[in-house]
Amino acid sequence: MLEADWHGLTRRQIAERLWGRERVAEDWWPDGWMQARVKRRFRKVHAMLKAYRDIADGR
Repeated sequence: MLEADWHGLTRRQIAERLWGRERVAEDWWPDGWMQARVKRRFRKVHAMLKAYRDIADGR
């Protein structure tokens, strides 16, 4: 997920990689379940990365 963020992919493009272009074309809409799941995954990944950095820094 972070690599996709770093490469500048949109949330929709990330969803296409996770669920496929056809499924996203059918089920993607603003504030829909797909967009919510991508956002949630980003939050989890960023929280895990922050925790890792804190551990590495001795916090």
